[in-house]
Amino acid sequence: LWARTIRRMEEALATLHREGQLIGELGLYFRDKDFQCYHYTMVLEASSASFSTILSALRLLWKQHFRKERLLRSTGVSLLRLSKDQGVQMNLFERPEKLLKNERLERVKALIQERFGHFAMQSASSVAKTF
Repeated sequence: LWARTIRRMEEALATLHREGQLIGELGLYFRDKDFQCYHYTMVLEASSASFSTILSALRLLWKQHFRKERLLRSTGVSLLRLSKDQGVQMNLFERPEKLLKNERLERVKALIQERFGHFAMQSASSVAKTF
């Protein structure tokens, strides 16, 4: 379930990158065998389109709310509080090279996925067991 959830998030992020959108809040839902839906959200510290930032938030939500004893039919991710990307406020205490390198990597990844399909290149976190 984790891998499928990450793949869906990657697909949504690729669309948002093309549209120039940032995410302000992240939602995670579970649907159990009786079609009961559980929805949890987390407001991000700063709006972002960074895969690593959103993955960290999703991982935290997952760890807090996933119950192995609950039989699930499906999971999903909601990207909420979207806003137009108008540049990034740099942090004085972080190296800007790292931020710029991550942004370039995400743009290249989005271009590859756009050209060859969403499953042509995946993040290791979506195929490796992380929990």
